[in-house]
Amino acid sequence: MRIFANAFLVAFAIDALLAIASFGLGAGIAGLASARALCTGFVTLASLPVFVLMGAHPGLRWRIFLPPCLFLSWTAMGAMPLPICLSASDAGLVVGVLGAAFAAVAFVLCRQSNGWKGWLLGEEALQGLTFSGRTALGFTALNLFAILPASLAYLAFSAAAGVGHLTQGFVDIRRDGIHLSHREYIREGQTIHLVAMMHIGDPAFYDELALSLPEQGAITLVEGVTDEAELLSESLSYGNVAASLGLVEQPELGGGDRELRSADVDVSEFSPDTMEFLASLGTILSSETFVDGLIAYAELTNMSSETAVKMLAALKHDLLELRNDHLFEEMEMALRDYDQIIVPWGALHLPGIQDRLRDLGFVQEVETYRRVVGW
Repeated sequence: MRIFANAFLVAFAIDALLAIASFGLGAGIAGLASARALCTGFVTLASLPVFVLMGAHPGLRWRIFLPPCLFLSWTAMGAMPLPICLSASDAGLVVGVLGAAFAAVAFVLCRQSNGWKGWLLGEEALQGLTFSGRTALGFTALNLFAILPASLAYLAFSAAAGVGHLTQGFVDIRRDGIHLSHREYIREGQTIHLVAMMHIGDPAFYDELALSLPEQGAITLVEGVTDEAELLSESLSYGNVAASLGLVEQPELGGGDRELRSADVDVSEFSPDTMEFLASLGTILSSETFVDGLIAYAELTNMSSETAVKMLAALKHDLLELRNDHLFEEMEMALRDYDQIIVPWGALHLPGIQDRLRDLGFVQEVETYRRVVGW
C-alpha cells in the first residue's frame, strides 16, 4: 500500500510538471503530449483506490492525499472557471502550476510526518492498525456532509457558467430551471428578434412566447434542415424525448399575419461525416426504449480519436457555420420587405448572428428571459 500511495504522489507531481512543460515551455515537443496523457490516465485511475483507502487506513493522512484527489476531481469536471477566464493553453498552464503546488505541499507534509526524513510516505506511517472504524466513520461523514454537497454545487455552477459562456447568455441555468433569452435589436425603425430556443420545452413557454411576438409587418425565419431528396432514413424528431420528460416538441411560431419562411439549409449540402452523424442521431431519437437509445449512442461514440476530430470539424462547419451563413442571407433579404424579423433558433447559433447584426448597426434595446424547462 505504501508503494502504491507513493507512486500516486510521484505520478501526480510528474503529471503537473508535464502540464507545465506542455502548455508553457514545450509545445510541439514530440511525445510530450502522449507522455502526459499516460501519466494523467494513471493518476486519475489511481486516485479512486487512494481515496477509498484513505477513508479506512489511518496511515494515509487526509491532509496529504485528500487535496490531490480533490484537485484531480476538479480537473476532471472541467476546472471551471478557468476555461471561461483564460485561453486553453493558459488554463492548462495554470492547472499544471496548481498541481505542482499541491504536490509540493504533499511532499512537505510527508517529510513532516516522517520526522523531517525523506520526502515520501515512510514505512512507520502504515504500521499498526490496518483499519480504523473511527477513521472510516469520520471520512464517511466528511463525504456526505461536505464533499458531496460541495461537488454537486460545483457541478451546478460549472454547468451554468459553461452554458452561459458558450451561448453568451442566451441560455441561463437558474435555481428554478433553464431560461432562454429573447433580445430585440433595433436600427432605423426595423427590429430583429433573436429568440433562443430549445427543441423541447414546457408548453407554457411556447404559448407565452407566441403571444409576445409582433404580427403586423413581421416574418419568422424558421429553423429546421430540410431533406428534399429523403437522404435520411430517420426523421430528426424530438417527440419521443419530449414525451418521456413530460414536455412538448417545439411548435412553429406562426400566428396572425406573421409569415413563416424556412431559413435553413437542406441536408444535401452537408458532408458525408455530418450525414453519418445525423443518421445515427435520428436512430437515437426514434428509439422506442431507453436501452435502444443507449445502444445507438454507444455505436455512435465508438470511433477513433482521429475520426472523432474529423467529424467534430465537419459538424462545426455544417451544423453551425454553414447554417448561420444561410440564415444571415435570409435575414438580409427579409430586411428589404419587413420591419419585424423574428429568428427563433437554437442558442448556439445566436452569438454569431448577434455579432453580425452589430456590424450592420443594430443595437440591442430589450432583453426578456422566459423559463423553458423547470425543476
